[in-house]
Amino acid sequence: MASSLEPHREVSGEMDNETHAFVAQLAMGSFLSMALKTACELGILEIIAKGGPDAKLYATDIAAKMPTKTNAGSFAPILALNQDKNFLDSWSHLKDAVLEGGTAFNRAHDGTSRNCCILIRDLTASSSVGITLHHITSKYPNIKGINFDLPHVIQCAPTYPGVEHVAGDMFESVPEGDAIFMKGILHNWSDEQCVRLLKNCYKVIPENGKVIVAEFVAPLMPESIPSVKGTFLLDVQMMTQFPGGKERTKE
Repeated sequence: MASSLEPHREVSGEMDNETHAFVAQLAMGSFLSMALKTACELGILEIIAKGGPDAKLYATDIAAKMPTKTNAGSFAPILALNQDKNFLDSWSHLKDAVLEGGTAFNRAHDGTSRNCCILIRDLTASSSVGITLHHITSKYPNIKGINFDLPHVIQCAPTYPGVEHVAGDMFESVPEGDAIFMKGILHNWSDEQCVRLLKNCYKVIPENGKVIVAEFVAPLMPESIPSVKGTFLLDVQMMTQFPGGKERTKE
């Protein structure tokens, strides 16, 4: 059986062309995401969606309706964030972070950039203003929820029926409740920091209470499907942006 560590052998013909085409695709990997970023900023995807599945729109039809707004959920903010210059600059320092330690984000910005502080603040606020909890309490009005986050995040949080906004620090303490729901939080932190957070949660729930964690789960064996590819890409992003951050397996 041939080893994957054997020296590369020259191939010719169709397979060689396919190999070069695949490498070229990797080299141009950011082109699609940047084009999608622009499409989101212009509202093009919303225009197409509003046209319905059978709509036949010409470029002039779409251009006539820009810009447009929608209240529906959208990936546009996270797409814009991932293509932001502050985040993209981090990737240029990934090699040094791997070889010498630290995180690529801190290497790129040295922890002193005002723009970076604003970026991280906006990122946290946009993802933690209580929208998920609002969806839960809207469907189950008998549930009363506490949206708990850092003070500068709570300042940005709108008012929702059945949702109380409380400022604090999970590493110090968390409010009491029958259940604690954490979505997209633990993957930002190291194993040690996650254990500390979870211990604080279990201190304040009753014996039959629950701590519910919603995160991407990385499979032990990679699969060539979009959900798995997305999880591994997010894992690399966590390594780039957050000290100790990563996507985890079930184990």
